[in-house]
Amino acid sequence: MQMPLKNVNHIFGRLSLTGFILAFLFWFIETFAHYFFFDPAKDLLENLFPSDPNEFWMRLVAILLIIGFGFYTQNIITRLRTTKEDLLRSERHYRREKELAETYFEMAGVIFLVLKPDGTVASINKKGCEVLGCDEGRVKGINWFENYIPDEKREESRECFRGLFSGERGFEYAECAVITKGGSERVVAWHNALLRDSSGNIVAAISSGEDITDRKTAEEALRERVDELERFRKATVEREFRIKELKDQVAALEKLLGRKAS
Repeated sequence: MQMPLKNVNHIFGRLSLTGFILAFLFWFIETFAHYFFFDPAKDLLENLFPSDPNEFWMRLVAILLIIGFGFYTQNIITRLRTTKEDLLRSERHYRREKELAETYFEMAGVIFLVLKPDGTVASINKKGCEVLGCDEGRVKGINWFENYIPDEKREESRECFRGLFSGERGFEYAECAVITKGGSERVVAWHNALLRDSSGNIVAAISSGEDITDRKTAEEALRERVDELERFRKATVEREFRIKELKDQVAALEKLLGRKAS
């Protein structure tokens, strides 16, 4: 079980002081060992501060090593603690960013679709499921082109998909029909981009799509109305031209008949 950071600070926060304590303990233990076992002829004070320079320097080097090890350990623990805190902050930040991105992904008013290189669906948002009339679980993991693209547009859509993955230009935008669960077709305007990993390798394609079926229907109806008005205008112009011709002919006949009568 992982030890909480607070406990780590409590245990290792005073290693420098511990080093000092251990060093002095070593000095006193060494003193008592000499007093009782190795050099009992000398009194305790003489063993505490030995007159032999070799003995004195040996003890001094030993306690300096112990103190130095305490400082070194304290430094290592401090750096590890700082690194762990930075990692925890980064993890919390990453988690918040991920949750925010997932919220945007789900709440967006457009379709978001992620396709793997083999054309299978990696993810689709709520709006995409609404347009298709399917649950996310039904869509994920199946081939997008085989199940949701009309037969007559399937190969064209695959070519666009392959062109996007190969880095060719011109495939960032496309309009394509999709088949819903009920069998009807909806026209979607797709904006496409590639997703890469930290090494720069392409891992998926992400597309944002807008259902433009109603707009296309309205545009088609408007176009037909404009064509109808254009035909009516041409027919009106031709009729007016024909009426003028007939008026001119009548006037010419009247003039001719008037001359004969005179």
